[in-house]
Amino acid sequence: MSSLSSLQINKPIHGSGPTPLMWACDVGADRRIIEILIESGGEVGRKDPIGRTALHWAVKGHNLEVVELLLSRGSDIKGKDDDGWTPLHLAAANDRRDGVAFLLKQTDVEVNPRDEDGQTPLHRACYKGSLHTVELLLGHNGIDANVVNNKGDTPLHVAVQRQRYNIVSKMLIQGSLQLDIKNKMERTPLLEAVSRGHLGMTQKLIALGANVNAVDGEGNSCLHLAMATKVFNSEDAPLDLLNECCTALNLKIEERLSGTVVARYLASQGADFHHKNNKNNTPLDLIKDPNLRRKLETCLPPQ
Repeated sequence: MSSLSSLQINKPIHGSGPTPLMWACDVGADRRIIEILIESGGEVGRKDPIGRTALHWAVKGHNLEVVELLLSRGSDIKGKDDDGWTPLHLAAANDRRDGVAFLLKQTDVEVNPRDEDGQTPLHRACYKGSLHTVELLLGHNGIDANVVNNKGDTPLHVAVQRQRYNIVSKMLIQGSLQLDIKNKMERTPLLEAVSRGHLGMTQKLIALGANVNAVDGEGNSCLHLAMATKVFNSEDAPLDLLNECCTALNLKIEERLSGTVVARYLASQGADFHHKNNKNNTPLDLIKDPNLRRKLETCLPPQ
């Protein structure tokens, strides 16, 4: 039987794929086995066919003792795979909160690296819906919650788009968060929240000063987008205010989450019903029922 020292220790196990060291890191092998593989010539910096090192594999396998060992043996905590993912991206995207916490404690960790899609670990955690991971990242002194990805989206855009209400609520506590950044569709997080029919997010963003009269690349305001939404999500919606809007429009209480009622609420928050989009339509022009349009017009301030 060949001794470990004579093995081609850095050769992939099955022609392509992980080396023995990478595989051992992934499956949670004992620390001593990892040490033996390294002492026998296993290269901690060697990459697999998609550019991942043993450190990526250890993070993926949630093997924190081995992560610590690899870092002590010179593994690059900032190293990226072919998709631009660092070990921190991998931990954040897979909700490895203990791994995220450990990596964030390392002095040379980069908290805001951008992958090939321009996504930071915070973008990935928001997409995944990992509240505790988001909290850990936001709690790091070096975090920048306003980095935009290749689509122009901040992590807040992503959380809104994915309907991660608890994450949106947590992020809005951040004093450094910029609420009116526009993505490549020229939509702010507020416009995204309205377009996706989530009134709870919409209310929180407005309460914190988001521009209620921002418009997207097609000239649509939040009112245009509200009128195009049949029913809004009721999660943490301001139901008392919606009830008042229903009463003002002589509508049934069952219609309080309709786009028209929400639009009336948004108008009460300062949204301009007279703004025309690129098709020269105001939000009022989108109301097909003439009686409802007249009722709504009577509730609006003069032009």
